[in-house]
Amino acid sequence: MNGAVLTTTDPGITTAVRELAIRAGLPLSVHQPHEPTAARRKTATLIIVGADQITALGEQTASPDRTIIVAAGTSPVTASQAAAGQPVLRLPQDEKQIVRLFEDTAAPVLDRLRATGCRIGFTDLRHRRSGYVPPLAVTDWRRHPGQAVYVNCGQLACGDADIGLAHMVRRSNFRSLHRRFPAAWTDTVADDLTELGAFVADLPAAAIDALCSLADRETILDTDDHRAVHADDIVESWALEAAFDVYSRLPPACRKVWDRTCPYRVTELLHQVVDDTGVGPVHDGWQVRWPITELAPLLAARLMAEHRHTPPGTPSAITALQDHAARHRYRRASRPSH
Repeated sequence: MNGAVLTTTDPGITTAVRELAIRAGLPLSVHQPHEPTAARRKTATLIIVGADQITALGEQTASPDRTIIVAAGTSPVTASQAAAGQPVLRLPQDEKQIVRLFEDTAAPVLDRLRATGCRIGFTDLRHRRSGYVPPLAVTDWRRHPGQAVYVNCGQLACGDADIGLAHMVRRSNFRSLHRRFPAAWTDTVADDLTELGAFVADLPAAAIDALCSLADRETILDTDDHRAVHADDIVESWALEAAFDVYSRLPPACRKVWDRTCPYRVTELLHQVVDDTGVGPVHDGWQVRWPITELAPLLAARLMAEHRHTPPGTPSAITALQDHAARHRYRRASRPSH
């Protein structure tokens, strides 16, 4: 387990240590003394004990290489006597020392994330409360001591991107990671692109493992979602661009038939042409390319054939297309303009 376990009943210690852990990028679990945390303490990288719990825990703290004692508002003499000579770090006077210790403990996780191509930086904790981080708010150094360790994973996963701005694999993995760990992310949000991001202290071990598995840029976390992104892109590219390009190449008489035909039916006829002839879109992961020159006469012939065989006044059959976006797409909550 790459993280720390804090045991205390003192709310002052809990609040202060939690903020220091976030600043240092150290995942922290806070437990009450009566909770069964023995197994967690055995696997934790660092054990933090509030001065109020030294006596109660007794021998359970006997691992000085992994245990620190933190006090807030307790008499130095009282804390030292209870700790039986073990050093006690006091808040806020030893705050910098605690942060350095937390940073040393978190360093292996940061090294793993860097190895995947993620950018480790620093940003203000207020962005954690707002739910997103503007790109220019992340720096490679601390502007002030209160800034926290932040990781931008845009090289691994992106969302809310137009076709062509991010590879299909990255967009699918973005959606998959948000579904698996919905509370972990504080994304980097620009006008045209959302990059996966998080305060490192918010990442559970499973999320870190998932990110590290994406070091190979071709790794797909969810093949079903990947197929859904593929289908979404084709539907979107047809509606936004390809349909107009095909329409502009049709003879005037065929355009009139198109105009009188339900859009859903036109799309159904398109799918029939693609299935029957194999002339259809190609998705290279970045963009969808339609063979407009070859497709236009084939769709025109199918439209005119249906027109000839449809009695006057007969409404076109409407078959709703599957809404992949509603079932699979991660939709981030609306955020203030920035």
